[in-house]
Amino acid sequence: MGDHTRMVPLLSIIIVNYNAGPYLSKCLASIERQSFNDYEVIIVDNASSDNSLHEVEGKASVRIIRNEGNLGYAAGQNQGINHAQGEFLLSLNFDIILLPDFLRYLIRAMHTYPEVGTATGKILRMQPDGQLMNKFDNAGLLLPRQRVPVHRGEGEQDLGQYDNKTLVFGAVGAAALYRRQMINELAIGEGRYFDEDFFTWYEDIDLDWRGRLSGWECLYVPDAVAYHVGDPHNHSTTDFAVRHGIRNRWQMIIANECFHCFIRNCKWLMLEEVSLLRFVLFHGRFRAYLRALGELFLRMPSTLKKRNHVRSNAKVSCLPVYPIALEKITSS
Repeated sequence: MGDHTRMVPLLSIIIVNYNAGPYLSKCLASIERQSFNDYEVIIVDNASSDNSLHEVEGKASVRIIRNEGNLGYAAGQNQGINHAQGEFLLSLNFDIILLPDFLRYLIRAMHTYPEVGTATGKILRMQPDGQLMNKFDNAGLLLPRQRVPVHRGEGEQDLGQYDNKTLVFGAVGAAALYRRQMINELAIGEGRYFDEDFFTWYEDIDLDWRGRLSGWECLYVPDAVAYHVGDPHNHSTTDFAVRHGIRNRWQMIIANECFHCFIRNCKWLMLEEVSLLRFVLFHGRFRAYLRALGELFLRMPSTLKKRNHVRSNAKVSCLPVYPIALEKITSS
């Protein structure tokens, strides 16, 4: 990391590590190549059993927080945020490679648009062996009426169709830049920014939703380019994925959705649930599905308590339809 021009870094990069293997050192190498260098790196390790920390332990630019067990992604990010000094916070997955100007473009956007609380870049796909692809992982997140996040542009070839700055619903937590001021406003308890009840998955979407309800914007910045493997541990059809995905989606909806929108979208929510149930039955995960619903029921008191906090602090009742032209904030 280059010499800092100030004692307190402008940006804190937080990586939650769990058995990252060789991905972690490659991710850190891409950080070290950044043209922007006013940052600190905090790695929160959730009791990894591999050697992923060995190559980074001696780096003076990296601070490591070691947990005795796997506390999950949400709790790990919260730990990192609570130790971070930066005005801006970048949540970063270990299976990401940043191009050299990624940080510079996102920080510049934050300085240019004070209404923006979250910024995300052009995230393209990468093979597990490190081969870079000209295919989108996402160009920002959308949240349609069935309330399952859509990765804008997912699977499409990058032909320049997403080369304009645009307001989107949210940023995938794999590489999302947050303004500290917004994060502090969105806390749902002392030191709790991401909802730790989620453990992993949907905690970033939940934070995005709270941010939009609080009047903060999320900006897609196409000049900030990164490459992402995605699901390196291949969890997508496991009991773990079914349990956490279905439970957390409904926790998010219950905590954030306004009653009017819930009634209006009820048909689409139920159609999505039928589709998810077919998926679960096809993959033989019905027991995990039932467990997810049971956990959702048991957590209902804490979810409703969170809902009361979120809705009472909301400045915007309903979510607009994204994407929205950047002119919305540049003309105001």
